[in-house]
Amino acid sequence: MYQYWQRQSDQRFYEILLTQDLLGDWLICLAWGSRYKKTVKGKTLIFKSLQGALDHLPKLKSRRKQHHYQLLDKAQKSALKQSDKIQEKVMKTQEIANQIQGVREGKHDFSSLIDQIDRHRISQKKVVSLDGVKNARQFTDELVRLCDLIQSDQ
Repeated sequence: MYQYWQRQSDQRFYEILLTQDLLGDWLICLAWGSRYKKTVKGKTLIFKSLQGALDHLPKLKSRRKQHHYQLLDKAQKSALKQSDKIQEKVMKTQEIANQIQGVREGKHDFSSLIDQIDRHRISQKKVVSLDGVKNARQFTDELVRLCDLIQSDQ
């Protein structure tokens, strides 16, 4: 059994997994943290019987409700994950747009911006080459293609 809880006010999550280990004990694995930070904390509760573990679950549910968490089903969690991916792409695109503005204003180096976009392209496994880009027109055309590819993923 698996449950995913989330608090809307600050985007905190809480996961509960009920499983059996190889020795026959029943485990409730708990994990919690923020959706936007990499750090996750957790602990495991060990029970000798399934009934003991099942009896403990209402206490966890009650505590989550006291702290204003909402239980999400699989579809809601999947939509949430997709939303996070889109937001990450939007933030990266905005960062690149800000750097383009910096190049126009002479604050950033043109070649370092191309390197950054290339790194982003590689991390996203996009087939857009910025090698050999010599002028602003070529750069803009390739950037538009990159943005189109990013948007097509959404």
